[in-house]
Amino acid sequence: MNKIRLGALTLAFFGTAAMYAPTVQAAPFTFIQSGYTAEVVGTSPSFLGGLAFAPDGDILANHCQFGGSSLDRWDVQGGTTSVNGSNLYSRTSMSSNAGCGMTNHPDGYLYTNTGSGVVRLNADTGATVGGAYGGSGNALGIAPDPLTGNLYWVQSTQTIGVFDPISNTVVNAAFANNGGFTDGIYWNPDGSLLYTTDRSSFTVDVFNRSGSLVNSYALGHEPDGIAFTLGGYVLTNNTDGTISIIDTSTGIVDLFASGGFRGDLSAVGLDGAWYITQAGTRYENGTTSGDNSVVRIAAIGGGGFIPPIPANPVPEPSTFLLLGGGIAGLVASRLRKHKKNA
Repeated sequence: MNKIRLGALTLAFFGTAAMYAPTVQAAPFTFIQSGYTAEVVGTSPSFLGGLAFAPDGDILANHCQFGGSSLDRWDVQGGTTSVNGSNLYSRTSMSSNAGCGMTNHPDGYLYTNTGSGVVRLNADTGATVGGAYGGSGNALGIAPDPLTGNLYWVQSTQTIGVFDPISNTVVNAAFANNGGFTDGIYWNPDGSLLYTTDRSSFTVDVFNRSGSLVNSYALGHEPDGIAFTLGGYVLTNNTDGTISIIDTSTGIVDLFASGGFRGDLSAVGLDGAWYITQAGTRYENGTTSGDNSVVRIAAIGGGGFIPPIPANPVPEPSTFLLLGGGIAGLVASRLRKHKKNA
């Protein structure tokens, strides 16, 4: 399997430890490490890039353009249809102005990185809300800061900038630059470090809150999408059909899955599962097709990943559709308490 390291890793799921066991066969990959499940949940005849979620939990994916990309939407409420042993959600399409990188935000909107800048989208309809802000982007990485709610996005210069979605202004146009081709970006859970995938050097590069490069992990595979597990591990969706895993406590890099298709960007849902896009489909019975696919990866029993939801969301709009009833109620309660005590 061309592993970077031989041996076993210990993963933490839901506060318990599970042995990182030898590889097993599991569609949509030919091999995936045990302890997780992976399944195709949606397909599309067109290339799929960035992912996000509608207010009702439906899966959204764009077609990875510099702007004007429509959104595919998979209805998770409407049941599934079995295709070659895989249970697929039904797909519809809606017009939008998406780029490739796309993320949910606690203000209830989607934000996308386009060639014209950061664009705010209605999370239910895909419609543009306002204009394009911050200047041209590379159309790829974009992530909310879990401490401030600001959006970090990769500009056309490959420099990461910082955008304030409340004032619609850039607060730092030169936060960080690794000199490479930055694609997916993702904050660690406590907001102390920004992890970025560098496709030119096949590394995951890590910046502190001052924008200084503090670490770089060599993967041996070209990374694209990125996410954190509950146990503090980092997974990358790679362009060669593999997934890499980084133990952030030791710096050890290993191969998590192989035998898939070209991977692109990714997103963690409120269900705690990691959703990735792939430029091909392998169904549960082993049948393959040229359609693109959305793959859901989760720890056995469900969940296993950390959504990029800021701890201190900005107080607009008035309803937090994205977060669902429980989280939205908690946020609204905190805001009311803050206003009362102000």
